[in-house]
Amino acid sequence: MDEIDNEFGPIKRSSTKVTPSKIIKDGLENHDQVRALKRIKLFTKDMHEQHKPNDDDITEKERYVLERLPLQIPFAKPDSMTSNESTESESLSEFQDLRIHLLRKLNNTLPVGDRTLPAFLRPAAMEIERTLKLSVIQKESNSVIVVSPRSSYKTSTVNYHLDALAQDHPKQFIVVRLNGDIHSENAAINSIATQLENELSRIRSTKDLDFQLSQGSLTEVFENVLKLLDSVAVQMGRRQTALPRAEKLTVIFIFDEIDKFAGPVRQTLLYNLFDMVEHARVPVCILGCTTKLNVLEFLEKRVKSRFSQRLIYLPQIAAFDEFQQETKSLLSANLDTPNASLWNTKVEAQIKDQDSPLSKIVKANYETFRDLALLRNAAFTLVSRATSMQSLLHAIETCEEINAYNTMQLSNSLHAKVRALSDLQLSILLAAARVALKNEENVNFNLACEEYTKMVKSMNSRIPTVVVANSKGVTLENTPHVWKKKDLKNIWETLIDLELVVEKGLIAIRQSAQSAFQATNHYTANGVMPYDLKTYQVPITLQELRRIVPKSSKLYSWTQI
Repeated sequence: MDEIDNEFGPIKRSSTKVTPSKIIKDGLENHDQVRALKRIKLFTKDMHEQHKPNDDDITEKERYVLERLPLQIPFAKPDSMTSNESTESESLSEFQDLRIHLLRKLNNTLPVGDRTLPAFLRPAAMEIERTLKLSVIQKESNSVIVVSPRSSYKTSTVNYHLDALAQDHPKQFIVVRLNGDIHSENAAINSIATQLENELSRIRSTKDLDFQLSQGSLTEVFENVLKLLDSVAVQMGRRQTALPRAEKLTVIFIFDEIDKFAGPVRQTLLYNLFDMVEHARVPVCILGCTTKLNVLEFLEKRVKSRFSQRLIYLPQIAAFDEFQQETKSLLSANLDTPNASLWNTKVEAQIKDQDSPLSKIVKANYETFRDLALLRNAAFTLVSRATSMQSLLHAIETCEEINAYNTMQLSNSLHAKVRALSDLQLSILLAAARVALKNEENVNFNLACEEYTKMVKSMNSRIPTVVVANSKGVTLENTPHVWKKKDLKNIWETLIDLELVVEKGLIAIRQSAQSAFQATNHYTANGVMPYDLKTYQVPITLQELRRIVPKSSKLYSWTQI
C-alpha cells in the first residue's frame, strides 16, 4: 500500500458504504444536470405572491422565463386530501377493478371458482367432466372426440374441467396438447416427447431423466414413453419396480383439429395413441376436438377398431331468448360494488330495448353466425378502451367500438373465398390452377374442363367400385360423378364473379413486355372470340391452394402436378 501511495499519492478512502446498485445508478446519472436542477428553487402559489422579485434585480431574459414557468405545487399527501379528491380516487379504483374483472372474464382467465360455462353446454360438459374424472381419479383409459362448429366452446370446456381437476387433484395427471393446424406427424411426435419430458421433470422436481424420449424411431419413442410413465409414481421421488395402477400418472392428450391427423396418408400417430389406450399399463385419455361431423369416416379400419366410437356433440343455441341470456351473462360483472351493479343494470336494459344498438347487434349475430365468441372479442375492445365509468356506459350505449370491430372482421381475401367453395367449385378451380401452371398462366374453359375430367377419371380408377343393381338398372357407387361441360358453365361463371378466375388483362403484374402487349390488345379480339376460348388467369397459384386445401380432403392430391 505504501508503494501505491508513493507512486500515485495518498488514496482517499470513502466513509460511506457502496453497493453495486449505487455504482450503476451513479454511472447512469448526469451529474451536471443534477447540480443545475438542485439550484432551482420551486415556488408555490403563495410563495410566488410573497417573494416577488424586484424588477431591478432581474433581467429581461429572466423575466421572460419566469412569466412562462408553471407554478410547481407539491403533491398533497393522502392524509391532507379533501373529501372530494378522496371520493374521486375511490371511484377510479372501483372502476379499475371492474374493468380488470370484465377483461379477465372476456379473456377467460378468471379463477376456476369464478368461471361458469354457458347453460346450453352443461349436459355435454358433464359428459366431458365424467370422462376426465374416470381417467384421473379412477385411472381408466378413455378416448372420445368432441364435435361442434368452430368457436363453440370445445377447447374452453375441456380447459375448464382440466383446471378444476388440477385444483382438486394436483400432480395426478399431465397434459399433452397437439394441434392439427400446427403439427405434422413428425412434429407431433417430437412435441409429445418434449412436453412429456418437461411435465415429468416438473413433477419429479428434477431435470435429469434416465433417457431422452425423442431419440429413435416412432415405435421407439412410444416405447420410451411407456417405460418412463410406468416407472413414475404420483408422489414425487417414490419409485418402485412395479407400481399399482392407482398410483400412476394419467396422461391426457388434447387434440385440436384431430381430423387433420386422419388424412389420406398412413395414420400412424393416431394408431399408436389409440393402441396405447387399449394396451398401455398407464392410464391414457385422448380427447379430440373437430368440426367434422363425419370424422369417423376419415379413420382407417385399424385406427377405428381401437377407437371407443364415442362422440360428444356440443349443442347450439336454439332460441333467441337463450342467446340474449347468454350475452347478458357474458357481459355482466360478478362483483358486489356500486359500479358493477350500475354496469349490470345498463347491460340488461340495453339488451331488452329492441331499438338499442346492442340489441340490434345481438339480433344480427343470432340470425347469421350465432357466434358468442365474436361478441366476446368485440366487447373486449369496448371495455379495454374505456377510461372511466362514464365512458364505459357511453360505449355500451352507442356500441361504436363493437360496430368498428365487426366491420374489420369482414374478410374479402382470396383464401377466405376458397375456403367457402363447394367441392365441385374447388375441383374446377384446382383444374384451372393446374392448367395455368402448365401453360404459363393462360387457361380457358375448355382446358379447365378437360383437366377436371382427366383428374376425376384418374381418381375413380384408384377407388374400388361397388356395383349395385336396382330396379332402374345398374349403378356405380363410391366414385365421384364426372359432370359434363354444359353443367360446369355455371360453376365457371361463379368463379369469375368471385374473381378467382380473372380475364386476361385485369392482373397488373406481367412477366414480360410481350405479355403486357398481349394484355393491352386482348379486348380487341374478345368481340369475335367464343366463350369457351376466352383466355383467363388464376390469381391464386397451385402452391397456395395446397396450403389452403385440408390434407383430409379427397382433392388434396390435385394440388400437385
